[in-house]
Amino acid sequence: MVKGGAKFGHAWILLTSVFALHVIDEAVFDFLPFYNSFVTNAKEKLSFFPFPNFTFALWLSGLIAVIIILFVLSKFAYRITGWIIKVSVIYGIIMFINGILHFVASVYFSKPIGGVYSSPLLIIGSIYLLWHAVKELKRSKNDYKTSGQRTGY
Repeated sequence: MVKGGAKFGHAWILLTSVFALHVIDEAVFDFLPFYNSFVTNAKEKLSFFPFPNFTFALWLSGLIAVIIILFVLSKFAYRITGWIIKVSVIYGIIMFINGILHFVASVYFSKPIGGVYSSPLLIIGSIYLLWHAVKELKRSKNDYKTSGQRTGY
């Protein structure tokens, strides 16, 4: 039987792998030109719009760096250090919203937006990680109640 730490670590690796696949989906199906034109139009209408335009090289290298960092952090997910659960909640929510936004944009613009094909996997992977994060948070609260000591969460 796989223990909780391994399941949480597997969920982290799964979402990070799906995120890498999602970046490939975006790159192959020209998400960046859509994104840059959207940001340019938004900045013309809303001067405070906070998102930048990217060149392909900067966009791709930045996402590759993020994915590498997420894979490096997986060792903490397997150990279930307290801070990684909090990070996983933020990570899972961001990836869930990312997946949903690809669907919404595809429906709104009546055409598939780059990244929409991998979005279902992104949504499922983020829900899976969030589910394990909640389980670990509940487990840590129970451990705290029974032992009377902090568990590091």
